[in-house]
Amino acid sequence: MIKRVAGIAALFSLVCLSACDKELSVENADNTGNELIVGKDCRISKIVYTDTASKANLSSIEATINLLDRVEQINEFDSLAAALTFATNVSYSNDTIYLNPDEYFVMDIINNRVKRLHALTDPTDVLSPQYDADYNYNAAGYLINKLYYYTSGLPVVSVDYLYTGNNLTKMIFTNLITSEVEMDADMQYHTNIAPRSYLYIFPDELFHAEYTQFFNFGRKPVNAIKDIKLRTYNLGIAVDSLVSHFDSYRMSRDNYVLDVIMSGNEQPCIPAPKSKLRFSYKCK
Repeated sequence: MIKRVAGIAALFSLVCLSACDKELSVENADNTGNELIVGKDCRISKIVYTDTASKANLSSIEATINLLDRVEQINEFDSLAAALTFATNVSYSNDTIYLNPDEYFVMDIINNRVKRLHALTDPTDVLSPQYDADYNYNAAGYLINKLYYYTSGLPVVSVDYLYTGNNLTKMIFTNLITSEVEMDADMQYHTNIAPRSYLYIFPDELFHAEYTQFFNFGRKPVNAIKDIKLRTYNLGIAVDSLVSHFDSYRMSRDNYVLDVIMSGNEQPCIPAPKSKLRFSYKCK
C-alpha cells in the first residue's frame, strides 16, 4: 500500500538518491428538513472523520482562520487516542507563508495563489537536504504542473495535471532523472453535483497534505469527486494502486457539501481514514 510519510525523503530516494466557523450536521437542520445556509463566501476550515457504522469520530483536521482570511494554525487530532498527530503555527512575512521555521510557501501577491514551496527532505532534521517546488497555473487559474528541484537547481520530478472541462481528471508524476512515470492517477466526478468551494484533489501530494485544503492552489474542480485511482510503478510496471469512492453527498441549501462517505482505500492527498467526511466552513 502507498503510505503517507513524514518527509519527502522517500520521493528523492526514488528519483536520484473562526468568527464565521460553522459546523453543519443533521442537528443543524431546520424544521422543514432543509440544512442551514452556509454563507456567500466560505471555505473549508475543518474536516471531521466519522466511522460510518459506530458514528464515532475517528479524527479531524482543522485550520484556525483569522478575520483577514489567513490560516494561523493547523491541527490534526486523533479522537480515538485523544492526541494531536500534527500541529503547526503559521506565520507571514510579505509574500512568504512560514509553515514552520524551515519550510515555507511563496505566494503570488496579485492572486494570492501558492507559487513555490521550500522544504526539507526530512522535516524532522534541519540538516537534511533542501528542495523547492514551483507551482504553475494556466490562464484559467488551474494548477497544471509542479516542478521539484534541489536548491542547487537540479530538477528531479515533474507532476502534470490534465483537465477535462473544469475537472482535474489525470495526474502524471515523472522522474526527470530516469524519465520514468512513477505514479499516475485518474479521477471521475459526479456530473450532477457542482458544490461551492469544495476539495482540492492532487493525488500526488504525499508530504504536505495537511496544508492542501487551507491554502490557495488555484481553481478547484467544478464537480464533486466520485472516484480516485492512484497507481505506482516500478520500471514501468504497476506495483500498487489505491482506489477510493465518494458517494452519498449531502448538500446545504446554498450548495456546500455537508458530508460525504469515502470508501475503498485511503488516499495520501486526503489526510483521512475511509469514513464519513463532515465539513465545517469559515465565512468572510
